[in-house]
Amino acid sequence: AWSWNSYCRFQSLLEEARDQRLHLKEAQAALIDANLELERLTERLALMSQLAEEARLTKEQFLAKVSHELRAPLNMILGFCELIYDAPNVYQRELPPALVADLAVIQRNSQHLSSLVDDILDLSKAEAGKMALNREWVSVAEIIEPSVVAVRPLLQSKHLALTVDVPRDLPRVFCDRVRIRQVLLNLMINAGRFTD
Repeated sequence: AWSWNSYCRFQSLLEEARDQRLHLKEAQAALIDANLELERLTERLALMSQLAEEARLTKEQFLAKVSHELRAPLNMILGFCELIYDAPNVYQRELPPALVADLAVIQRNSQHLSSLVDDILDLSKAEAGKMALNREWVSVAEIIEPSVVAVRPLLQSKHLALTVDVPRDLPRVFCDRVRIRQVLLNLMINAGRFTD
């Protein structure tokens, strides 16, 4: 009886050992597969990182080129505006007030566009969530007035009226003048474009 019981116990232990050995082989095979998959993923990740870096460099080169290509004509426009403004005698007669007002709008918008071109180079910072803001204390009227002047010709061409009501006692705000002006311009241009 003792021998039989010992035999049965050893037989059971042997079966357990075989099962454990089978599980170990399966685990070893799964581990080998996982290691191979990890190597493939690591290679893929390295390739994707390289592609991302190449894309980042390409984007930086593109932004630098676009900024340069936009800056040249903008500087010409600003230069001509200043020339016409500062030396009206070149035309051997006094400039009409309407033309002077239009020149002021062109100059103001060109300066605004020039500051936006500067911001193009900050685009990568914006994507990284590190947008550079040039905050300063400004009067709301200082932002609204040039925006309205810039958009008024578009609105007048569509026979639309624009009424501005800015209380004089508004406190100054701490903001990025260029960004807020861009928001106002976008709002008013869209309003003009989509209003009959």
